[in-house]
Amino acid sequence: TSLRESVERFTQRGAGNRRYRTLIIAEDSKYTGALSYLDVFNILLETKFRSTIGGFLDSKISTLPKKKIDTLSQEARLDMAINKLDTNFFTHIPVFDRNLKSMDIIGLVDEIAVRSLQYPVIYEYVEDMQLNEILEIQRPNFTELTVSENDTIEEALKKFTKSKTRPKTLLVGDLNSDSSIVSLKNTLSYVDVMQMFLEFAKDQLSQSGLIKDDAG
Repeated sequence: TSLRESVERFTQRGAGNRRYRTLIIAEDSKYTGALSYLDVFNILLETKFRSTIGGFLDSKISTLPKKKIDTLSQEARLDMAINKLDTNFFTHIPVFDRNLKSMDIIGLVDEIAVRSLQYPVIYEYVEDMQLNEILEIQRPNFTELTVSENDTIEEALKKFTKSKTRPKTLLVGDLNSDSSIVSLKNTLSYVDVMQMFLEFAKDQLSQSGLIKDDAG
């Protein structure tokens, strides 16, 4: 399967209206491997492709369209977070302090952490848990999770692939002096990057050897 077809698959919605993060590689119905979104990003970062996709890697994050960002205050309950995840399409919920501006983010609540508390066996005991209680357990490293609008796509790909937390979404904004608050301007998910890459490929790479329109 071509790289283009694989990237397109990552941008599609799967079971439960959720995106694919890993694709199974199979031949004749036999499993032969797997391809994750991080594998794709590492491919794009390979030096040998620089001459072909340098324009994409050098493009500024500021070119990403502005989008509506859903946030919750640290006093919000777990059931509110679950509802947001079920009715929207993102993997992290930015959390703000009511004493600050709503776009001054003090933490992120990861989808995995939220959904792990959703199991019926424990949900009835934690549905009223406030997000600041989750943040006490899962305080993010904003330095690893934040890019500025002036950063390039290449710098964002390095954050996705090199950060210890292997983020699925990066915050776009400015860190305060001690890196404890992000002045949020946008978000950049792995799906956003792949959609931008597909657009770039459509315009400039249709005749290249890196991406083919047919399988191969």
